[in-house]
Amino acid sequence: MVGKQDKRLARSPAGYLVKSITDDYAPPKGYVGREERRAREEAERARERQAAEDRRRERAEAAREKAERQAIDAYWSALTPEQQAELDAAATAQADPAEVAQEWGALRKLGQRLRRDQYIRQLLTSQATPPVEP
Repeated sequence: MVGKQDKRLARSPAGYLVKSITDDYAPPKGYVGREERRAREEAERARERQAAEDRRRERAEAAREKAERQAIDAYWSALTPEQQAELDAAATAQADPAEVAQEWGALRKLGQRLRRDQYIRQLLTSQATPPVEP
């Protein structure tokens, strides 16, 4: 009440305290005890820490995806047109024929690009993984 500058305390804070004890006043509307206030503050700090961790994780994931996209694009760009055609053929051969048959128009190009990217991703992953020694 002091912190909120309640006018009931203006004349005599000590007198109000004595009167509130003897007459068993209910806590003022909106009163939050010290323990509950601490618990709320700790919960808020925990939410802020979790939000910061989530943002950090999202940034890391975005950076990983960007690096992967750049590696795939660089791999594709480094190939000759003949090698690109071979890679597209290999990626299509590896795909589900039913899915490939359903692609037409703009969807065909998108499907081809997705298959190609997945195939390159597999190639890059297999190159980055060290061989297992017996």
